[in-house]
Amino acid sequence: AFITSELLIFRRSMITELLTLTDLISLNSTGGILFEDKTAAAENIASLRAKPHILMAQIFVKNDEAFASYFRDQQLQTRAKPKIMDYYLSNPEVQGHHQIEDSYFFHNDYIEVFKKIIFEKDVIGTLYIQSDLREFQERLFLAGATITTVLLIALLLGFLLASQLQQLITTPLYSLLKTMKTVSVEKDYSLREQKPGNDEVGTLVEGFNDMLAQVEERDRELALANQEITELNELLKEDNLRMSAELEVTRRLQQMVLPRPEELCQIQGLD
Repeated sequence: AFITSELLIFRRSMITELLTLTDLISLNSTGGILFEDKTAAAENIASLRAKPHILMAQIFVKNDEAFASYFRDQQLQTRAKPKIMDYYLSNPEVQGHHQIEDSYFFHNDYIEVFKKIIFEKDVIGTLYIQSDLREFQERLFLAGATITTVLLIALLLGFLLASQLQQLITTPLYSLLKTMKTVSVEKDYSLREQKPGNDEVGTLVEGFNDMLAQVEERDRELALANQEITELNELLKEDNLRMSAELEVTRRLQQMVLPRPEELCQIQGLD
């Protein structure tokens, strides 16, 4: 989003600059065209030499004749279109227009700008400027390099932050998890986790240790209660044995007191 916004803004400013140049050149070329002074027009258009990104510029009069031309280097003359108006009007974007309009067209590696040269409401010529996109590509490269640098710095900071968080959070949590598994398997509630600090993780570890302490205390109380129950059972067992022995003695004494069957048979009339 940043690169797209940056490029759109730069593209708009680039178009504005080129249109401003065409306004200045076309205004200053009016006299040369009216008086058919090609030298003055050539000197005027040659001022574009101060703009290294301008590849070529040409002034065409009504009969589509190249009135004045400027080329950044001689090799660019081969790219100059002798019938610029025919080329322009054959463009699908402007077909159907009967009159040249102020327009610009982007291509893969250059941009074309057309400007009407008007004198007293009459069109006396056309200014054609072709500029490369080197500044645009440099801006794109700069934006990409900026984004890449920012991302690398962000990744480095993220890595450092993750390392710190691992020491502060992940490592204590893994240690706490290990202690929990040990307590769960071995049922040893006397274990305690070392508190890493006074932060949230430290509070969590402290709460876990308090829970273990409560469980250990309840386990100890339960062990004591079991021990007391066992001792009471032993006492109860001893009392049961003693009572059983006493009942046996009592039963025998009762049997000794009662008459035997043969003695009862000697008693007449006893039912």
